[in-house]
Amino acid sequence: MDALPQRAPTVLLRDIVERVIQRAHAELVALTESCTGRAEFERKAELARYAHRTRQRLVRLGVIERWAPKSGKIACVAANAHLMLRAHDEAFVKVGDGCFHLHQQLEWAKAPLWDLPGALDVLCNGTYSALPRTISDVGVTIGAKGGDGGAEVEEDEDAREARLEREARHEGEISERLVQSKMFGCDSRDDHREWPSEDFKVFAIEHGKAMVGVDGVYKATLTLGGPVAPGVKEQPRYGGWRVECIEILAGARENKNISGDVDSTGDGASSKPFELSKAEVRKLADIACARMVGLPPFGTKRGDDEPPLEPEHLKGLHRVALDGVLMLSANSVLTQAQTLKESAAERSASKRWSKNDIKVEIVKGEGAGVLEGVRASFWLQSKEPGSLAVSFDTESLEMCAKVQCFGEDDTEDVAFDYSCIDVEGMLVNAIRAACTKKLQMICDDLAKEKTFKVSVESLTAEQCSCADDEDGWANDARPTISVEISKFTHLYITCRMSDGSLILHGAGELVPSAMESELSKRLALEGHAALASIVDIVSVAVEQQELKGLLRTSGTAVHPAPGTLGGDPWKTSDANPSGTAPTALVPVTPSDGGVFVATWMTTTPAFALVRAHRITPAARYTVDVVEKLDLGARKGAKAEIVAKLIAESCRDLAVDAQRAALAHELRVLKIKFVDIRTTAKGTTQKADHTVSFEIPNTSKWARSKYKRMVKSKSALTTHVALKGMDGLSARIGDETLSYDHSEFVVHAVLADVRRIAAAQGFVSAIAENASAMDFAATGCVVSRRDAFSATASYTPPKAKAPIMSCVIEWKHAGNLGPGFYAHADSLNASTLRALSLGARDGRCEVFACALRAAAAATAHFIGLADVYQLSFSAPGCMTLVKIQEDINAMRLFSAVFRLDGSISVVIGRGGDGPDATHSVDDDEMHIHDDHESLIVERVDGLVSYIDTLSTALKKASGLALSHGEFGVVEASKVDDTLNALVKAL
Repeated sequence: MDALPQRAPTVLLRDIVERVIQRAHAELVALTESCTGRAEFERKAELARYAHRTRQRLVRLGVIERWAPKSGKIACVAANAHLMLRAHDEAFVKVGDGCFHLHQQLEWAKAPLWDLPGALDVLCNGTYSALPRTISDVGVTIGAKGGDGGAEVEEDEDAREARLEREARHEGEISERLVQSKMFGCDSRDDHREWPSEDFKVFAIEHGKAMVGVDGVYKATLTLGGPVAPGVKEQPRYGGWRVECIEILAGARENKNISGDVDSTGDGASSKPFELSKAEVRKLADIACARMVGLPPFGTKRGDDEPPLEPEHLKGLHRVALDGVLMLSANSVLTQAQTLKESAAERSASKRWSKNDIKVEIVKGEGAGVLEGVRASFWLQSKEPGSLAVSFDTESLEMCAKVQCFGEDDTEDVAFDYSCIDVEGMLVNAIRAACTKKLQMICDDLAKEKTFKVSVESLTAEQCSCADDEDGWANDARPTISVEISKFTHLYITCRMSDGSLILHGAGELVPSAMESELSKRLALEGHAALASIVDIVSVAVEQQELKGLLRTSGTAVHPAPGTLGGDPWKTSDANPSGTAPTALVPVTPSDGGVFVATWMTTTPAFALVRAHRITPAARYTVDVVEKLDLGARKGAKAEIVAKLIAESCRDLAVDAQRAALAHELRVLKIKFVDIRTTAKGTTQKADHTVSFEIPNTSKWARSKYKRMVKSKSALTTHVALKGMDGLSARIGDETLSYDHSEFVVHAVLADVRRIAAAQGFVSAIAENASAMDFAATGCVVSRRDAFSATASYTPPKAKAPIMSCVIEWKHAGNLGPGFYAHADSLNASTLRALSLGARDGRCEVFACALRAAAAATAHFIGLADVYQLSFSAPGCMTLVKIQEDINAMRLFSAVFRLDGSISVVIGRGGDGPDATHSVDDDEMHIHDDHESLIVERVDGLVSYIDTLSTALKKASGLALSHGEFGVVEASKVDDTLNALVKAL
């Protein structure tokens, strides 16, 4: 067994050890490089994983080292024996199969082989005409395959060298005939002097053969050893040309739905070459070989009186191949034309053609059964129809496609490919040529216009902004007129494939949809005569968009629709001779002033100053005055220059806009004002335009519910300096404020005036009230905190410092609407709401009671549990409610604070809702809150609370009250009574 050949693959132990060491070293190097910059725990984890992997490899290496000396040798011998037995098995199977095939070949070898073709030739023609070709075949096929389907004959070294030498000699001879003789000519031989055509080429010369033909039409395989033309001066070496086969490369479009379905992909089919049978290929090669040497085709015999045939050499091969290609192509054209004709008669939504679009007819020749070609007419409903003519020329053996349009006699060739005969493709190319010619004629007429540039290009649907396949070209490139309106703006005009009408593209982004539809209709009806006016309309729209875009980019707002301004000012103004709406109408900031700069983009841009007004911010402007404005624009000024002039004019007119906006708001508020304008000239110091106004009684600006008289009116004087782009400067009373120029600068000034006036009026109404009440005697103090707010505090009689204070300030928005709001960090939302309502009431006695109620709530009811809710049904009326799961709400007691320091208390539910006729001085309880409607009668859950509260009230104040009864607690016992009620809970 040890003597068996080594077949099993093995590896040395030292190689395995070296691999393990190299792998461990490489991983260690990679680990040290990757751990740089990592956290400590990550480095430890990676090192632990590396140690585990290395340990596992070393363990496996140790197992192999112990197993290899003993078991490895046994395994190697067994593998060698197994592989040897498998090789013997495969050899036995191969020998058996070879013997079987040899037995079958011996059976055929014993059978006689009769020359049936030769016998038929002798019986029919009386001669053995195929003998020379047969001898040539035998000479060529020595060392090759032994017939069709035969086994390949193995050649020895001598035979192979002889064959290669013969092929080299043939290749040299073929190269001389086809290449060198074509370039330099040959005087001694005439079998290869003339080249068939310019398209005829040599594809390759190899294996003693030459592949020649025309790209996409045919390819012929030539070799030597064929017949020689009779009467040649010099016998060519290795015999004449022999045509082995002719392969037809021409074909028709495969899987093409010639019925006219629109191919959305644009490439839904492929070309399939025409197929010939083996007999047809052999016959075609025999005819070509015979015509090359001037002999009749094999199997035919010429009469004695007929003149001898002239050798045609390579031209004969070329004409025979083209004749076959023309026959096959003509048959395919006729078949596709008939299918296209039937499809046009059955027009459906998915079809491209209809009987009103095209007309397909077969053109017959003069003789019977002779067909000259196919004619397809298109644009039948147009005044200038066109036609495609596909003809078959038997003299030149060519198929021609020409298009004729616009009633002219001259025609143009339509390109097509023999390798892919497609009648519909020829028709599309013919229509494309007609469209190109039509658009070029239009382009020549429009070239006289100096305002825009035009050119004819071939663009796809995406490039020319064609949506939804409007012109029927699908994804194919279509002839297009490109009209350059500006550097980045173009209009595109194409011809519809079905009828040749003009279609406008690219105007949807430049003009409104209604105008785009109208322009498209004009172009379709009037033709290119309307194109100049269409371009003018779109150019104006483009200029407007460019100007508006530049203005928006510079931060200037633009009126969206100048034509909608009321009063119809554009037709009656001398500033606009054309009487049309301006190209751009730019409002001067702030826009509430109604000051605009109007611009007309004509040859020389015109400008006008527009003053308008509106009743409400939601109403449209009504123009009052349109004045001509001279900004110094020159003739032909670009949009960039015009935008800069408008921006400068808006900066200059900012003071006018500020004055108009401020005056409008003051008129709405019915405030008298004085407008001071600087008119002095020659002064070096620049004076500001000023608007001054006075609020005679600021207490009215507090919007109180009860507007009582004050002892003396508190006036507020305001001076507003208009500084244009530098903003506004306002002196409101003793405060001086500055404002940046913006759209809402006037509203910001008036908002601050409102806040300052409200704070001043509130302090004036409380401190200088006309009632008999002494506000300071109640322990309440109101004073100005700053210009925008006031401070209110309450100090008990025996206390040295206030126990509660809050800030009263006017706000324009909130949950209570515009008005006074109280805020303090130590008070809850319900208490702040009561103080806000007290400040808004306008009566100093109501606000004083609200302050005392808020102070009591802060002092006694801060530590209650979450189930208890303290609410205020009125500024001075405090109610304690308990929220339970089984009962929605239970009112435990209510307390109303009075001016003399006492309080009115009611236990449980009781009292009526207050109205405007009741006063806080009344002894009767008028209490109402949101929980009143939920408690219709005394519920069982209130019994324990009412009894407990009644007991605590009696101990603290001496009042014995039951459910629904009320009483008055003296001022000296108020704090003890509230503490007792809270402790009872």
